[in-house]
Amino acid sequence: MGFTQILAWSSTLYLPAVLASLIAKDTGWSLTLVIAGLSWGFIVTGICSPKVGRFIEQFGGRKALSISSIFFAIGLLCLGLSSHLLVYYFAWTMLGIGGFWLV
Repeated sequence: MGFTQILAWSSTLYLPAVLASLIAKDTGWSLTLVIAGLSWGFIVTGICSPKVGRFIEQFGGRKALSISSIFFAIGLLCLGLSSHLLVYYFAWTMLGIGGFWLV
């Protein structure tokens, strides 16, 4: 599970460290708005954490990892296709939901 967490977080939650300035330049959005997407994702993660914890307790980590992968896939797809700020924040919502399935 630890290896999966490293791969998932490095391809999602740490993504802005490398790409934020490029995203801002390419889209014309301010760097603050781009970085705020990550902050929004963490807020979503915090909101989801109690339900996810109960899910893991009831069904185990294997199902949680599978569900996390689905949310990450949706989030990364939307992130890659986001030409509008609302789609970008929707992507971070999906990544935020997927993020806490791995904790």
